[in-house]
Amino acid sequence: MIVGSKEAGVGSGPVVGRNDGFEGFMIFEQPPRNVADTATMVAPGPLQAGGKLLQANVSALRDISLAILDNLSQSLGLTGKFNLTSVHRADEVSITPLGLLKNLPYGTSEDIGVGHIADTDAGSLSFVFTEVPRLQVALPGTDEWLYILPREGRAIVNVGDSLHLVSQGRLRSILHRVVPCPDALNRTKYTVVFLVRPETDAVFIDGNGKEGKSKDWYLKKFEIFEKGNIDQSHSAVLTGRNNYDRCWNPLAAASTV
Repeated sequence: MIVGSKEAGVGSGPVVGRNDGFEGFMIFEQPPRNVADTATMVAPGPLQAGGKLLQANVSALRDISLAILDNLSQSLGLTGKFNLTSVHRADEVSITPLGLLKNLPYGTSEDIGVGHIADTDAGSLSFVFTEVPRLQVALPGTDEWLYILPREGRAIVNVGDSLHLVSQGRLRSILHRVVPCPDALNRTKYTVVFLVRPETDAVFIDGNGKEGKSKDWYLKKFEIFEKGNIDQSHSAVLTGRNNYDRCWNPLAAASTV
């Protein structure tokens, strides 16, 4: 099994001068999905004990994602090699993870950072399962941000940059961020995510007419996430917008409550 983790406070956050406020743990989906007997899976104890449940969930989420991609392709008239599923084949390598994110409560002793910076998703589809409101999206064509409130038994599903590229610009990821919500300031936000990504060697043409592979796009985007000081010069890759001010102002937000 391949896993990865992230501590809170190691990357830039949405507030000027403060780092992010979330932890993360990711499991790449191919090993648990492809293993014949989960009891033989090399993994941390709790994951091995829950191997069958893990396998069932990643398999179901993959099937759902392929159904969505195929339906989008039909709606957009993308057939044959242009069908979006053609770069999401099960037997090809991808870095699609199932993950758990923990956003620390705001304004408490655990408050070592704030939320997650404004960005667009790097992959194809992002499935988000949570009970605590903090996710905001930017309304296209305006400066307004809107909270997306969780609904019981439902997932939030977002289109990512990779679908924008492989759909030749017909689909676009919405700009989003994670910031404290007035109705849940002191609550810890746990989120389960399934981040569908295309094959690492999938080829696309970017907005400048340059050919590239999906793995090159991930590396470019993740390199920015690792920077301790992100400024507007990084905004085109991070947000899809030039010279975008990604910041959230807690004082201005408080004045609207």
